[in-house]
Amino acid sequence: MQIPLPTGFDKLNRSEQINYIGDLWDWFISQPADDTIAPQWHMDIVQERLADHDPERSQPWTTVKQRLGRKYGEQ
Repeated sequence: MQIPLPTGFDKLNRSEQINYIGDLWDWFISQPADDTIAPQWHMDIVQERLADHDPERSQPWTTVKQRLGRKYGEQ
């Protein structure tokens, strides 16, 4: 599915685009939920990933984002 980009999105640098998407996601999840239900295969994947989760290897998103920014030259 191809959707049009928001006006000016393509003029942002990669870091600004990522921040925009993160802000959009934050807005999206703050909205009241409707009656949309995820398909069962989504729930199956969530259960698999939760079973594989190792808290000892987890890192906060801010740490991962900084590491990736240093690796790829964006912060």
